[in-house]
Amino acid sequence: MEFRPIISAMLRNRTGAVLVALQVAITMAVLVNAAFIINDRMKLLAQPAGVDVDSIVSTLIYAFDPDYDWDGERRQDLDVLRNLPAVEAATTINSLPLSDSGWSSGWRLEKDKEESDISSAMYAIDEFGLATLGMELLEGRWFRADEVRMLDLTGGSDFVDSVVVTESLARKMFPDESAVGKPLYTSTGESVTVVGVTSDVAAPWPKSAEHETGGLYNVTFLPARAAPPVARYVIRAASGDAAALAPEIEKALTDRGSGRVVMDLKLHSEIVDETYGGDIAMIRMLTTVIVLLLAVTSLGVVGLASFNVRSRTKQIGTRRAVGARRRDILRYFLVENAVMTGIGVALGTVLTFALNLWLVENYDLARLDPTWVPLGILGLLLLGQIATLAPARRASLIPPGVATRTI
Repeated sequence: MEFRPIISAMLRNRTGAVLVALQVAITMAVLVNAAFIINDRMKLLAQPAGVDVDSIVSTLIYAFDPDYDWDGERRQDLDVLRNLPAVEAATTINSLPLSDSGWSSGWRLEKDKEESDISSAMYAIDEFGLATLGMELLEGRWFRADEVRMLDLTGGSDFVDSVVVTESLARKMFPDESAVGKPLYTSTGESVTVVGVTSDVAAPWPKSAEHETGGLYNVTFLPARAAPPVARYVIRAASGDAAALAPEIEKALTDRGSGRVVMDLKLHSEIVDETYGGDIAMIRMLTTVIVLLLAVTSLGVVGLASFNVRSRTKQIGTRRAVGARRRDILRYFLVENAVMTGIGVALGTVLTFALNLWLVENYDLARLDPTWVPLGILGLLLLGQIATLAPARRASLIPPGVATRTI
């Protein structure tokens, strides 16, 4: 098929062709970037927490009584919780995986180094932490009860002597050997010994783990309880149904006495949902934008193709009269749309990278993977062909006699 008649016809109705090509270009720029962002956010949501999220419920205890027996009451609280029939295990911890709030610090592999070798999220937890969070111990051991101490996270108390690290952190610090038994050093020179390695557990910050901790699964467990006046209890349901356990926990802790407040009782799954709330909303919004843009672009293509068929009815009839077959007419309009859409996606490719550059500079989003651009091109070319198919088929059904009706 010759392209010259197609180009000539498009130039005679250049306004419609230009508008549809621009619409395709804008749609492609938004479509590719939005789909890339959605994919990036879906990967973020798919990151495993490394703990039994659906079986865990947590709550905070705030003590306002100046004579409150902080450590004694905490031990009794945990004993009460562990003795509930529906509870498998309970522990105290300073923060939770994927909770978007926590504590991080750096480790040095040599005492005299001026800078940290690697950053890590820090979880202060007791001897029941392994069973409560549902992790797997891969090497060494977990903490003993006599190792757990009160720890002032501001640095006012003595530091711990032993730590347990995740598999990812152990491999980064000691890639060619076991981490168990190795010393680590804090920024102030305290030495601790790695006594165990667990399966990977996520840091509190899923979206900023690379900045905050150097990796989502760079995690260290400390045998410690946070200092007053706030304690966080984490409880694991024996049945796996944390929602059914929550009312029992609240009642058991509330009935224990005065001088403190039981607050912020939440399922861990709810906490994770809150952390990802903005990402879920963004995915829904961008999905809606993509659907609307594709619908509007399809309508634009259908409208222009239908207009061209109506305005060229006599011309189509003449071509049929001189021997053009139905499939020739059908192919003509499909090729015309492919040319027009091709111009649009060519311009759209430039706009796609320009939009991504602007998003990277202004919103700290990831740089676009170029492999997404061919997918956008193919998708819009296919959309244009599908949208043109119905008007093109109507054009192919125009009989040759139409050419003589006005004579």
